[in-house]
Amino acid sequence: MLGWIGIFVTVEVFGRLLGGDILGRESAASQLQGLSSGRMLVAFVVVVVLYEVLPVALRGATLGKAMLGLRVVRLRDWEQPSFFDAVLRALVLYAPLAIPVVGLVVLVVVVVPVVLWPTRRGLHDLVAGTAVVRAPRHEADPD
Repeated sequence: MLGWIGIFVTVEVFGRLLGGDILGRESAASQLQGLSSGRMLVAFVVVVVLYEVLPVALRGATLGKAMLGLRVVRLRDWEQPSFFDAVLRALVLYAPLAIPVVGLVVLVVVVVPVVLWPTRRGLHDLVAGTAVVRAPRHEADPD
């Protein structure tokens, strides 16, 4: 959820920084039409890499997952995903957003299994061979 909020904020901020109306006299949609789609794509990729790929590859969790006590693991060895696994997972999850109407339909297909299937794994987890699990609690030392 925090990832989606971050993407929305990024679109707004980059929209204003990359040539948008700073005082907000124009709607964000009309400002984005004037921006280069390449700039927005680069901004989108940077946010996905910084929020999703690097934290999952380095720590096994995004900020939102860490706050909820969850982490992403590879099913084959229950270790944190490799960089390749994190990139593949993020591609399947976020790439559909690049296709306007079709992307929303594909995104629903990606995320619906999380709610409906007993394993609670979305298509992005199935493709990457990962799962989201509860993070083990670390007991505090009594010293």
